[in-house]
Amino acid sequence: MVIHKPQHHQFVDNLIEQQMRGIGLAAKKAGLSPAYGSILLTKPRIQRLINQRQQEMRDQQGIKLQQLCTMLIQAYNTAQRERDTKGMIRATVELAKLTGLDKPNQEADLLKRVNGQRQIKHLHQKLEQMTETDLLKLARYDSELTNPPFFD
Repeated sequence: MVIHKPQHHQFVDNLIEQQMRGIGLAAKKAGLSPAYGSILLTKPRIQRLINQRQQEMRDQQGIKLQQLCTMLIQAYNTAQRERDTKGMIRATVELAKLTGLDKPNQEADLLKRVNGQRQIKHLHQKLEQMTETDLLKLARYDSELTNPPFFD
């Protein structure tokens, strides 16, 4: 189990409190150098701590993704009825962030992962269909060849 420094916990709490904005300020409030906040965010263990804290907050508040999406859509509709363009934009931006669509190529990345999983499943099926002799030949396969035997 990873033991985090108290400042790391304070940093994560401050960062979440500021809705993941103001990295330098969150670090400063935790007694760290403001520049160190950006460094901390690159650490996988800090990312896991952030995810853990966010999950704890969601569990405590009983908030579900579907509920938040519904609330943002309602806010958008209300802003639209009131002809509040800024409100419509804010609701749209928050919904995009919530669903991950604010990141470039999010859909393309998802499709790549799905296609990669399909290819792995296909490879597993081929391996299961192979005879022991073919599997032994494959085990002796020269890794420098460009086309592995038995797979098209």
